[in-house]
Amino acid sequence: MEISGSYHALSIDSQIDTDTEGSQVTILDMIPSREDGYAEIDRTMLIEKAFVVLNEREREILNYTFYQNMSQKEAGDKVGISQMHVSRIQRRALKKLKEALQVDAH
Repeated sequence: MEISGSYHALSIDSQIDTDTEGSQVTILDMIPSREDGYAEIDRTMLIEKAFVVLNEREREILNYTFYQNMSQKEAGDKVGISQMHVSRIQRRALKKLKEALQVDAH
């Protein structure tokens, strides 16, 4: 009984504080209108969707250099090609992605 008497529900419009300018701050004001994580998820999904324009080698190189943070030299060693060849593949893949994303945006 004691515990139930100490519970008081608050409306999201209840004033909880005033800011430095004297304006009222409510619980609703403290809830973000959109979480930052959603934008990151949207970008990731868009990029993954665009990856279909790449061939297997291009996807592999971008995975190593961007997602696994390998240097071009390390990625080249991993797949058995030179750093210069990795650079060319990476440049071509990024160009394809850019074109695919521009088409998607229109």
